[in-house]
Amino acid sequence: MKKIGIITLYYKNNNYGGVAQAYALNKYFQNLGFDSELITYKKEKSTLKLFDKNRNIKSFIKRITNKLKKIIIEIVESCHKKKYSSKLKAREEKLEDFRNKIPHSKLYTKDNIFEIENSYDFFVTGSDQCWHPGVIVGSFVFDFLEKKKKKIFSYASSIAVDEFTNNYTTYMKHQLKKYKSISVREENSRFLLEKAIGKTVELVLD
Repeated sequence: MKKIGIITLYYKNNNYGGVAQAYALNKYFQNLGFDSELITYKKEKSTLKLFDKNRNIKSFIKRITNKLKKIIIEIVESCHKKKYSSKLKAREEKLEDFRNKIPHSKLYTKDNIFEIENSYDFFVTGSDQCWHPGVIVGSFVFDFLEKKKKKIFSYASSIAVDEFTNNYTTYMKHQLKKYKSISVREENSRFLLEKAIGKTVELVLD
């Protein structure tokens, strides 16, 4: 039986949507008859210079607005943390229990992720915002794979930006050459990515 390894924002993810998409995609592959599992990957902070935060006034205002929202949310959460601490803890425990029920690998980091090269017949990126310029790391485009004949795909990978910087375009054009099939979840991302890499990109449901 062919085995699929899926890399996405799975490890320690307490977001309902993130956990749901991880479960659903893996379940879909299993229903097709594959041996499938999530690659448990402890993501490092992205150091790739792909996101020009000060490119124009529009992006600058958006960045400031997002920061203010984040600060407000942190203040509100801090004020209610003690009051709802038991409920939040119960929520996190339930999400962790659900995540653990999804077939998954042992924990990997950027220092040992290369060990999985011979563990899977197919590699899949997706979904969630794993290709967002401020989130993406090399492992999310399988840059550690040395064998050029490995079959690599993406499913509903989210980029979630209005435009690509030159650095992002150059990086993705190089990294996505090895992908057999590429799909994203946003129409704008599909348009921009096709223009950037010169390959067909499918638009699919998350």
